[in-house]
Formats: sequence, C-alpha cells, structure tokens
Amino acid sequence: MKWIHPADQPGPDPNAFLAGLLRKHAKLRFEPGTRSSYSNLSTLILGAAIAKVAEKRYEEVAREEVLEPLGMSSTGFAFDPSIEAATGYHPRRSPMRVFLPRWVTGRSIGRWMGFRRFVLDGAGYGGLIGTAEDAARFLHMHLQDGELDGTRVLSHESAAEMRKITLPGRRFDLGLGWFVPANQRDAEPPFVEHLGGGAGFFNVIRMYPSEGVGVGVGVGVGVGVGVMGNSTKYDIDSIARLALEFRSVS
Repeated sequence: MKWIHPADQPGPDPNAFLAGLLRKHAKLRFEPGTRSSYSNLSTLILGAAIAKVAEKRYEEVAREEVLEPLGMSSTGFAFDPSIEAATGYHPRRSPMRVFLPRWVTGRSIGRWMGFRRFVLDGAGYGGLIGTAEDAARFLHMHLQDGELDGTRVLSHESAAEMRKITLPGRRFDLGLGWFVPANQRDAEPPFVEHLGGGAGFFNVIRMYPSEGVGVGVGVGVGVGVGVMGNSTKYDIDSIARLALEFRSVS
C-alpha cells in the first residue's frame, strides 16, 4: 500500500518515482525471456518508454489512443466527481493493517475498516477508475480483435499477438497483458485473463476468444456475464461456466 496517494492530492513525479524504484531494484532476477514473473516495475518501465517516444505523459497517450477511440468517457486516472465510486473495505483485525498508511483509514462498519479514496502512483501499471460499462467496451474490443463500433484501436494481428501465451511461469503463463493460470493452461475452451487488486478491491476480466465470450468479476463487466459484489474473492471459474452455458443456449 505504499504505491498510493490521497485522491485529492497530486501524485509523485512519474520519472522520479520510477528512478527511485530502479535504485532499489537495480539487478535483474533472471535473464529476460527465460522465465515469466508478473512485475509492476517492468510495466512502469514500458509506460515510461511509451511516454518518451510519444513525448507526452502516459495518461495522455492512454486517453488519446485507447479511452477516447473506444468511447470510454467515464474512465480515467482520477475520480470523476459526477460518478459515485465504490468504497473499499478491509477486515479491521487483518495483519495487513500494519502496512497501511494512516491517512487511508476511513470510517469503520462493524469488523470492516473503510478506506478513504486513493489513487495509484505510476499510471503505467494501473490505476484506471471508471464504470462497468466502459470496462465492458474495452473487453468487447478485444473480443472483436481490436475493433469496436467501426473504430479500430488494435490491428487484428496485434490483438492476436497480445493473447498469445509465450512464457510459462510458476503461477501464470504470460502473454502481452493477458495471461493464463498455470494450472489451467490446458483448459477447454482456452481462455486468457487479466486480474488485479489489493486491500479492499479485486477485479478480473476473462476472455474466451473461440467462443466470443467475455467475463468480468469485481468490475461488473462482461460480454456474457458480469458480476459485482462486496468481496475481494470470487469463484471466477464457476461464473465463467455460467457465461459459457448462457452462450450455448442463446
């Protein structure tokens, strides 16, 4: 929970933030291309490279190249005051409480501790805030190989390349943004997914390209089934089965 700042305050300078992290993690853990490991730092480096080439902040590139073309007008890297946002909660007795900055603690309800609004440091690795409808548009674009409502955001080849799983890992086999749990690499029908979360929040989107089915959990999105709930743990496999069954009878 150290990579966050209050929603009503500016975040750190992205270049200084990344430079500080690189000083702390100066050595490679393994030879690139030989193993897979999910890494926020690696994604931040990629975001910085994109910003450098575009000569714009990463947030601007994401808005101009993805959010605006897809009509995701209610999504950005800050809270929209016109949209009511969910409040994150965490068990008050959880050991993780010692890692939380004091300012993030909000009003408690019973055994649950509420969080004040916060934003992630380093937009390159996450932190988009938006509506379920917008997230569904993003997933729908991927299900249609990079195109939505006549607007092409990715080439057909790029969309296919992103979901190609190239590196096996202990927990996840990775592609470009999409991955597959290692214990389901032979699932039928095959799927790719991306998930994220932390104290108080969780979400996952899963895509079955061969079936034209998408599932969103936590963010409430899906082309097939969408689920939202007051939880940070879901049985995504059971929900996905419902989506596939719905597809088969519709």
